[in-house]
Amino acid sequence: MKTHFLLLLSILLLSACAHQPNIHFQQVDSAKQGDYQTFNITSLPLKGHTHLANAKIELAIRTYLVQKGMTYSAKDSQMTVQYALGIKQIQNVDLKPISIGAGVYTSHLVRDETYATLVINIRDNAQKENIWRMSGSRKIDDEELPQATFNKKFSEILENFL
Repeated sequence: MKTHFLLLLSILLLSACAHQPNIHFQQVDSAKQGDYQTFNITSLPLKGHTHLANAKIELAIRTYLVQKGMTYSAKDSQMTVQYALGIKQIQNVDLKPISIGAGVYTSHLVRDETYATLVINIRDNAQKENIWRMSGSRKIDDEELPQATFNKKFSEILENFL
């Protein structure tokens, strides 16, 4: 319960900074010493998430960890990968000054933009401690990315773990 609260708190903080495309990682030193063979995956549903995006994320995480030699186990796994995804639609207004003779007018361009915030927390089930975290938020241009693209992006993110 405490882990879910901390994960939710992290997501709320990230939502406030949704315009920043930075990705942040945090890893405990003991994570590199662990010999993890089995894992499971859980998600925290947030407002704005889609089942399709969650399925793609879960498949991308599973694919990466299986390629690293780990085995998915719904029960009795050595580590749990928890993730939460929030998707938010906002309107941005671009203001551009336009000089016309002696006057300056402002042009308005209203754009709908989609931002996604993702938090991943990896927990050592035996030690009952979080060993790795990633959080990031960025503007997304295409919500219908193919699974291969999701797999590639998550390989880049998770290569910082283990």
